Amino acid sequence: MTGESIKTIVFEPLWKSTLTYRWSMQFPPQGYQFVMPSPLPSHVFSSLSKKGYVYKIYDCSAPFLPLPVIKAYLEKFKPLPTDHRLIYAVAHLVFRREPWVLDMQTERFPVLIGGMRYIRYFRKLLLHLLSSPYCRKIIYWIEAGKRDLVARLGMRELEDKVEVVYWGVTKRNIHRVCRDDKVKLLFVGSGNIPTTLHFHHRGGKEVVEAFLELNRRYDNLELTIRSCVPSNVRERLRGTKNVRILECILSSEELEEEFRTADIFVHPTRDTPGAIYPEVMSYGLPIVTTDIWANAEFVKHGRTGLLVHDPTCSYSPENLDYFESPSYHRSLSQVNHEVVSGLVEKLSFLIEHPKVRRQMGENAKREVDEGKFSMVKKNERLRKIFDKATSL
Repeated sequence: MTGESIKTIVFEPLWKSTLTYRWSMQFPPQGYQFVMPSPLPSHVFSSLSKKGYVYKIYDCSAPFLPLPVIKAYLEKFKPLPTDHRLIYAVAHLVFRREPWVLDMQTERFPVLIGGMRYIRYFRKLLLHLLSSPYCRKIIYWIEAGKRDLVARLGMRELEDKVEVVYWGVTKRNIHRVCRDDKVKLLFVGSGNIPTTLHFHHRGGKEVVEAFLELNRRYDNLELTIRSCVPSNVRERLRGTKNVRILECILSSEELEEEFRTADIFVHPTRDTPGAIYPEVMSYGLPIVTTDIWANAEFVKHGRTGLLVHDPTCSYSPENLDYFESPSYHRSLSQVNHEVVSGLVEKLSFLIEHPKVRRQMGENAKREVDEGKFSMVKKNERLRKIFDKATSL
């Protein structure tokens, strides 16, 4: 870009820079570059993220300490590059008196303060920081998040500050492995996190139960599970043919191979996981997931995948604390049989109609290559946001 100076934006994740964001940072909007404030903390948190006990400690301490607020406040004292023009904060508040943009991803706003349990203590702080002129823009990847933030906080003046920018993925040139003799189902709790927590939240038990039933109907099925799996589920699968469980952390190349050789991505999650769906779509895979929260914004039923109704995990501004309630945590240890039935129905249809599932996969890839999940369209919107935020 001859004659155009490059503006520096500090990329500031709360805990660690995920693979998704590190990859995205290689393709910033035109005229901008992202930098990390310090490589050491990112390296430390990246190493800790591979330890299962870290997540247990976090879960145990969360009810007693507002860890996101504490960590965000400590970020205030970290030295930043002198020539930066903006802070790009990922799902955390910024206490510095300088311009910043908040990327909320698909998260519900209580993540900023450690959960609804702390809302009465930090509501004023939350409103103060988000309505501050230093907070130039609040970005959501989903319309549902924008509606929820404005409705729950009761500040209509935030409506103009919140903008939806769908997550973008670069066009992926891959050679898909399509077989007529086998249908591979792929479930990923997490690509690189060693804990069974994601297995429960992402619907792993329901996937297993649905597969056991489908495996009795069809003799051409395979199931690959990339997740840590609870011992009782392993026992449930004992002796079952055509099941692969990958509990080790996979490299990006290994994970790519799993996506490339899969036929259907099955993911009956209890919440919207964010970037994973555009990533899956970039491989030309149809997605079968639940209809909760904002999943329908990512997966178009009948076009890029199929949605399974989950009546037990409804979400609205009126029951925002559902995901912190005892009933929700109890439900994680139980099999949702309504979802299992829905999975069996939807997966049976795709198994028996290979042309339909391949067409859905092609539609999904098109959404990434040239549709609303393309990196080009994402960066066009981000550049407008950054231009305005750095010109004030």
